[in-house]
Amino acid sequence: MTPHMPRAALTIALTGALIGGAAFAAPAQALPSGRAQAAAPSAPASSTPPASALKPAVGATTDQNGFEIDANGVLLRYTGSASDITIPGKATAIADEALRGTTAERITVPATVRTIGDRAFADAQQLKALVFEDTADHPSQLTAIGAEAAANTPALTEVAVPSKAASLGEGAFADSGITRLSLPDSLTSIPARLVKNSSLLTEAVVGNAVTEIGEAAFSAAHSLKGLSVRQADGSTAPGFPSSLVTIGQEAFNATGLGSVDLPASVRTIGDAAFNAIERLSHVGLNEGLVSIGSSAFRTTGITEIVIPDSVTTVGSSAFSECSALTSAHIGRGVEAGQLSDAFTSSRQLSGFTVAPDNASYEAVDGVLYSKDHTSLVVYPAGKGSGTTYTVLDETTRIESGAFNSAPLKGVVLPSSLRSIGDWAFSGSYLESLVLPKAFETFGECAFSGMPSLARVDLGGTKTIGEQAFLASHALQEVDFRADLGRLTTIGAYAFAETGLVSAVLPDSVTSLGDGAFTRSTELKEVHLGSGLTEVGARVFTGTTALASLSVDPSNPVLSLDGSVLYQQGNDGSHLVYAALAAPLPAYSVRPGTAQIDEAAFKGHATLREVVVPEGVKAIGAQAFAGIHELTDVALPDSLEEVSDAFAGTQVETIEFGARIRTIEEAAFDGGLPVRMIVRGGKDGTFASPEEWVPNHTASAFFGEGMKRIAYTHGNFPQTLVVPSTLEELVLTTGLLTAEQLAEAHVYVAADRDSAAWSVAKAAVEKAGLDPASHLHRYVDPALSLSSPAIDRAGDASKVQVKAGESVEVTATLTGGVPDGREARFVEVAPDGTETVVSDWAAMGAAQPSPAPDANAGAEPGAQAPADEAGAQSGSDQAQSGAGQAQSGAGQAQSGSDQATPADQAAPAQSAASDQAAGAADGPAADGDAPASSAAFTWVPSVDGASLRVEARDATFRVVTGVLGSALPPAPEPGEGQWVQDAGGWWYRFADGTYPRGQALVIDGETYRFDQSGHARTGWVRDGGYWFHHGASGAMSTGWLVDGGAWYYLVPGWGAMAIGWVEDGGSWYYMDPSGRMSTGWVSDGGYWYYLGASGAMATGWVSDGGYWYYLDASGHMVTGWQQIDGKWYEFGPSGALKG
Repeated sequence: MTPHMPRAALTIALTGALIGGAAFAAPAQALPSGRAQAAAPSAPASSTPPASALKPAVGATTDQNGFEIDANGVLLRYTGSASDITIPGKATAIADEALRGTTAERITVPATVRTIGDRAFADAQQLKALVFEDTADHPSQLTAIGAEAAANTPALTEVAVPSKAASLGEGAFADSGITRLSLPDSLTSIPARLVKNSSLLTEAVVGNAVTEIGEAAFSAAHSLKGLSVRQADGSTAPGFPSSLVTIGQEAFNATGLGSVDLPASVRTIGDAAFNAIERLSHVGLNEGLVSIGSSAFRTTGITEIVIPDSVTTVGSSAFSECSALTSAHIGRGVEAGQLSDAFTSSRQLSGFTVAPDNASYEAVDGVLYSKDHTSLVVYPAGKGSGTTYTVLDETTRIESGAFNSAPLKGVVLPSSLRSIGDWAFSGSYLESLVLPKAFETFGECAFSGMPSLARVDLGGTKTIGEQAFLASHALQEVDFRADLGRLTTIGAYAFAETGLVSAVLPDSVTSLGDGAFTRSTELKEVHLGSGLTEVGARVFTGTTALASLSVDPSNPVLSLDGSVLYQQGNDGSHLVYAALAAPLPAYSVRPGTAQIDEAAFKGHATLREVVVPEGVKAIGAQAFAGIHELTDVALPDSLEEVSDAFAGTQVETIEFGARIRTIEEAAFDGGLPVRMIVRGGKDGTFASPEEWVPNHTASAFFGEGMKRIAYTHGNFPQTLVVPSTLEELVLTTGLLTAEQLAEAHVYVAADRDSAAWSVAKAAVEKAGLDPASHLHRYVDPALSLSSPAIDRAGDASKVQVKAGESVEVTATLTGGVPDGREARFVEVAPDGTETVVSDWAAMGAAQPSPAPDANAGAEPGAQAPADEAGAQSGSDQAQSGAGQAQSGAGQAQSGSDQATPADQAAPAQSAASDQAAGAADGPAADGDAPASSAAFTWVPSVDGASLRVEARDATFRVVTGVLGSALPPAPEPGEGQWVQDAGGWWYRFADGTYPRGQALVIDGETYRFDQSGHARTGWVRDGGYWFHHGASGAMSTGWLVDGGAWYYLVPGWGAMAIGWVEDGGSWYYMDPSGRMSTGWVSDGGYWYYLGASGAMATGWVSDGGYWYYLDASGHMVTGWQQIDGKWYEFGPSGALKG
């Protein structure tokens, strides 16, 4: 026996068990066996035993047979294992779940038991017989059985509920294998879900005093052919109790009833009460019935229906989809507005009759109209196959579902008609449709799924409802009646999945709903009128043939950039859609764009490269999904979160900006990019996707500010670079071969004693790799150019070249990773034309050259803490192979607001300063990857050309250098004037033409215009160089602060400078992205220190608690140095010793 608990604890446990079977649930408590008693849901009032039956528990014992019964006779639990259980006669109640899940095959309940709790025998999978003792000598005292008492008992076959039981809980025998159920006369209300899903039930005997059959009481009892009602003499008769008033919703749903004749007492039939009974062929409704619920007899086999005069309400779809129904009579009492949708898709229905004294309805030649004929309510779906029907002249409205599935070939609508309800003609066989000139609106799905409808004249329609013509695949031609100018609104998915070839929207249309033409695969041409100002999401998604998209020039909100549609919103311009069939191998999103909308490019057949400009803050769901040709993507700093925009693509190279917060797992759902660059983050998180076809990725670079990087689906890149801000790294290897793992390398942009290094080391070890050979230190890459031409000119930007004259140039790349280093050379003509004169080719080992002095090559070895803003090093903003090079355009200041850095608060310290001194030792040797170089002999094709040199390593991060002259000044135009529209400002010449895709000097200021003719603002790439145009469109020059970073735009030219810049007697260093550097910078094998203003320091500098000395050239010195007559020793990191 189980040891007794202390009395106090026992009382709590038993109270919980008993109260759970009463009216509410008790919290879980400890039981003597140590198990927890699960709290039971509140039982309905009908299953609650009288309060007098519940006595405080005073103790419990477990007998040798496993019955634990308290002093009040409550069976708390059974711990035995007998297959045939007879509950002891001393038991007066069975607690909640007392025998739940028992393995017994037979249970006998003694006559002494008065109440059975909730789920007392539930889940007893082997229980075949539940026997209640109820004899003349020992009459059963059972009055109440709890909710789901014997639910989920598939082997149970027969139950006879004792005669005194007046209360059954909901679902008492649901999901059981019961075949015969006998309920006592004392039961007047059959509970909800009593035998729901008991598909083997063939006989149910009930008393004649039953007044209510609860919700879903017999639902899905497929074998039940009807009820048997116990008569006064003890015999039974088929039918329903003579006292029955209410039949609850779904009461007999999906049963096997074949005939129903309701007694005179019935007043209410609930929703779906007899739904989905295909063998139900006869229904006799009683006089006195008041209400028939929605779908009450839907999908039954009835052949006719007579609605009694007493009925006032009939729910929607009450007799819908009755395939054998041929006639229907409407009684006197049915009120107006009750029969719309009541008979939809009953395709054999040939006509209606209506009681002559019905005040609301009248049948005209079998068609159901309102009494005054202003409303056509139902056209019988089995009437007039292949003919044309003429609607009565005075009709103003066709009600919902009126012609649903009608076999008519045509319909003639009167001039009086003003509206058509939801689903009115859905599934009908009309071949054409002409709406009257004064018509106004039709509702949701009014003409959806019509297999033969080919032509539509919308007449005077003002509003087209949602999904109005959805999936009417034969529809090829719609006349939107621009001549009437009445149409204003086209609802969501109105023409989705149609066969439309062309859609010319009149100027009167102001609103186009979500998905209005989506998946209309034959649609080739669309014109949007001048009045359209509201365009929903995914309007043209999946219109794979759409090649021609036009917009009225006077539209104030919409504009086109070639085949790409833009919409001006309150937050800026939105890229709405790119025509899927229009050739678009490469695309640069228009500057000033704030958002790329949902599915904008989804499934585009030809798009391979896309550049997204600074200022884009959001990319909608699946914007680029399913583009199998997409290879290169460049994203701006302004984009901080990416969800499933690239799902199902096969992107080769993608570059994110420097402010990433989240790249969700779904971003590349289906497959990782081959190469990925994340320039930086703001507490950034990356999660790899589950891949449909595993693809071993080549590289991934994560810049400063990224903290959590998780490759959780068995695949991670061959080359992985992680930042010093790393806090979590997960590398899983389930999809990688041994050979692939052997080639995997992880680089950390931090010292070996840093937290980031420790995190990366732990992840590498967990992946089964040896950190000694697979974990390395990372240093930012830098590109330097050398050439005799530079030596002669004194500066790379001042080199002047002539056509045909050879120019020798050598590009040297340091830092980064040692693998995959390549260079290419691009000639940029004075007119901006770019020509690749030497494509990407492997770089060789750099040739050593004598150092100018003994200080060359030293670098600070310790790292100072990064600034709180998490600003990035300049090289973290390097261009990628996808072409992105600039950020921050959304906050740029125009040239009129320029000032030198010294005049402003210092920008946030770059991560380059993190390499300032603080310890004597230098970096790990693996951070000093050997330099690589590429030599090239350039023969310019035109005078004044320049040469752009690009270099990259295995990460595909591109660093750039430029050799050559400035672009020539932009030409001055003839007289003209500025004009503003929804797309921005444009310049109109006196002859009405305007500049497109070019630069012009207007009133002394240089402007650049996009292909649509609008003046560009923000960062603009032209001729291989970056320029900036302020909010006015005027080109900026000199110093510019943008997004917290400083840039230098060459005066007299405007091109963004990179490398060293001399201004006002001071030298400044602009990193490869053009940002002014501060703190420590390594260039050409020397370390420099740039102060808070960006100016290069010379002499003594204190940083991070250490002293450094920089010579007159700004070079940091190391070793012994004589300064002002005194000798000082500096360590390898440059820090002063002692």
